[in-house]
Amino acid sequence: MSLSFTDDGSQGSLSIGGVQSLVFNKQGLTTTPITTRQTVELGTVDSSGFAAFGGSTGSTTVTTATTLYLNSANGMVNRRGSITNPSWTGLSTNGTMYLGLTINADGTCTPFATALAPVYQWGGAYSTTNGQRTFNVQEMTMKVGNGATAAQAYDVFVGEVTVAGGVVTALVWYALMGRYDSGWFAIATTTTYSKSANLGVVANSVDGFVSKNANGLPAFKAAWNPDSDGVRGHGCLIEQTDRNTVKMKTEYSSVSVSTNTNYAADIPIASGYGRLVASRGW
Repeated sequence: MSLSFTDDGSQGSLSIGGVQSLVFNKQGLTTTPITTRQTVELGTVDSSGFAAFGGSTGSTTVTTATTLYLNSANGMVNRRGSITNPSWTGLSTNGTMYLGLTINADGTCTPFATALAPVYQWGGAYSTTNGQRTFNVQEMTMKVGNGATAAQAYDVFVGEVTVAGGVVTALVWYALMGRYDSGWFAIATTTTYSKSANLGVVANSVDGFVSKNANGLPAFKAAWNPDSDGVRGHGCLIEQTDRNTVKMKTEYSSVSVSTNTNYAADIPIASGYGRLVASRGW
């Protein structure tokens, strides 16, 4: 194990067995492993675990009633910050406006709002359009355009609002840690169930599960049956229609839960339960 610093002492690194495992510097930047990056890590949630940061509609200002802890990525480096009761003003552009926080070098955060939807892409050119934020997943970097170039920024989007008649009419807070779990809900035959995952970005993974029981025991992963015979497939189609919505569509009057003889009997969907789980995956 070895510990080294740059010549000016501004940055250090810890290596174990010749492999760099930690980078730190005076600005509080770290590569300490965390599950999800570029997200709100902690904030008030409701009894279902969904983001419940507060705020109200009816004006051009939204103010939370919680402390938000978040991180932003820049390659191998993470910057963490926090802010209590952030407030966004000037929310008067009809349509959708996106609420974000810039994490400053000292860990404080500055709110910003924009009518330009953030772009999340696997890779490619960063937009130079003034105010347009682009996040490249493989590079783990957010950049914002100024009309001529695009510069790296520690910006994290935490929610969005709908504006109509010059005032906020609806408010959505994005899911903590970029993940969602609907919990178990009753399902019936040939029905589409739409759930608000509120990831703020198209999910990398959406899974569905079915069970006889409301507590999900036993539970089985929902699978589409391409043969359309209603046998050995769980008879559910899972989809995501936009950045905030996931769906489960049931098809058959009964679904086979397993080839295991202990569970070979079909489940009548009318008396079954479903569950949707979604994740950004980064």
